[in-house]
Amino acid sequence: MRAGISTGDILEAVDGRAVMGRSLLAVSAQIRGEKGTKVRFTITTATGKSRDIVIERAEIQVYSVRVEQHEPLPIIHIVTFTKSTAQELQERLAHFAKAPALILDLRGNPGGALYSAIDAAKLFLTPGQTVVGIQAQDNLEVYRQDLASKYLRIPLYLWQDAQTASAAEVFIAALTQNKRAVSIGNKTFGKGIVQDVIELSDGSALYLTTGRLQTPDGTFYHNKGLVPTYPLEMPAKSEDYLAKVMALRLQERSGTLEAPTALPDRQDTSDKLPSPHGYLLCFDKDFLTKQAAETWAAEVPLSLEEKIDHYQLKRKKSDGIYYIDCIGVYNNKDMADNKRQKIADTMKDKVFIQSLD
Repeated sequence: MRAGISTGDILEAVDGRAVMGRSLLAVSAQIRGEKGTKVRFTITTATGKSRDIVIERAEIQVYSVRVEQHEPLPIIHIVTFTKSTAQELQERLAHFAKAPALILDLRGNPGGALYSAIDAAKLFLTPGQTVVGIQAQDNLEVYRQDLASKYLRIPLYLWQDAQTASAAEVFIAALTQNKRAVSIGNKTFGKGIVQDVIELSDGSALYLTTGRLQTPDGTFYHNKGLVPTYPLEMPAKSEDYLAKVMALRLQERSGTLEAPTALPDRQDTSDKLPSPHGYLLCFDKDFLTKQAAETWAAEVPLSLEEKIDHYQLKRKKSDGIYYIDCIGVYNNKDMADNKRQKIADTMKDKVFIQSLD
C-alpha cells in the first residue's frame, strides 16, 4: 500500500521472474526475505499499465482494522476478518464514542473468519436481531444478537465495492437489512458459501463447501452480490464515497432523510399518547427526528435495568422544532422528582419534569 500497490493490481513477476504457473507458496517464499533487503515487483494495474515497484523488506505488524482519517468523519477500514477483528474494532470504536457518525470502509475486504464478522456485526445490533443464517443440507442455523450493544446511537455508513466478499458481505447485510446502517458503492462480489479446508495425507488440501449463507431477510446471495443502498458510478474514488456521505448527512440534518440508526419494530409505547394527567421525566437532549430519539431511548432501559415506557415529544426552540425522549407517567410530582435524580445520575444526562396537566 505504501509503495502504491492497490486492490485489483496483478503481480506479473518478482525480481524479473514470472509468477505465471508457479505456486502461491513458491512466490511467497521468493517475496519474503531479510529485513532491510529489497525486492522488485512487476505490476499490471487495473488500467492495463505495467510498472516496476521496488519495496524494502521490513517487519510488519498486521492489523485487520485501521483508522484511515479522523475528519470530517472518522473512517475505519476493516481490511479483512480475523480472529481479533471484533476486538480490534471495539478498541477503535472506543475512541469515537462521541463522533456524529462513523464510516466503515469494507472496500477490497475479501472476507476471512465468518464468526469474527458475526461478532463484529453484533457490536452494532440490538438483542433479537438476526445476523446471518447458515444453510447446511436440511438444517438452517440462525445467528442472532444476544447482548446489549453500546454503539446504537452512532449513524453508520458502509463503503463497499466489487471486491467486498464473503464474511464482509455477511457484516454488511446484517447492518443494512436491520436498518442499522446504509451502504454506499458498487455491488459486492457475491461469495455466499461456507468452505472448510481439509488437509490430506499427501500434504495437499481439499476445499469443501459445507453451507450457504443467508442474509437476515432470507436471501441467498451467492453469485449475486449485495446491491448498495446508494450506488456510485464506476470508477469511484474515496472522494466520491465521502461526498455521498456528506450529502446524506446534509439531507438528514434538513429532515428530508432519516439517519441510519433505525431500530426494528419493538413492543413499546412510543406511539401512544400519555395520560392527560401526571408527570413525565424528559431528557434535555434534542434530536432532529423522532426515529433518532427512539434509537437513543433504546439504551435507557438497558442502563436502568427496569421496564420504562417512552414517549417522544416535540420541543420548539428558536432554531427549529426538535424531538426529546421522555419517560413515565408518574402520578405525583414528588414521585417524579425522586426518580429524576436517580435517572440523571445513572444516565449522566440532565432530566427535567414535564407536567401533563
